[in-house]
Amino acid sequence: MRTYIFLDFDGVLRTNSCPKRELTRWNLLAFSKDLLSIEGASVVISSTWRDAYSLKQLKLYLGEEIGDLVVGVTPNAPYGITFERQRECYAWLRQYAERPCFYLAVDDNPDFFHNMPRVITNPAIGYQPGQLLDNVRGTVKPFD
Repeated sequence: MRTYIFLDFDGVLRTNSCPKRELTRWNLLAFSKDLLSIEGASVVISSTWRDAYSLKQLKLYLGEEIGDLVVGVTPNAPYGITFERQRECYAWLRQYAERPCFYLAVDDNPDFFHNMPRVITNPAIGYQPGQLLDNVRGTVKPFD
């Protein structure tokens, strides 16, 4: 069964100390290694970078291995709505997901979510090895 990983960039693949619009290589490598070990994983970009870059450009930022797993970007929720990232992810799932499926968000801001399965990273250090795997095993939910 497919597992959709909703991926933020800032605070996950780009730490606070990294220059704007650059990804932190170490975080990207750690995420890549974990993601590639999940059978049936696909990536949906939920980052605000989707507003500044085309899907093709976002895939290039992620590199060929992860870029090939990217299946889309989330839509934008109306401004001022609560739990906006969660709503964007669910909107994408309702419209595009192969069902049934599993899903999980990887983000640095817990305020964007209410009850969606998620990995919350520390934006100062970004994604750490094993975070995705630890959570895929215990917190993903089926969507159908």
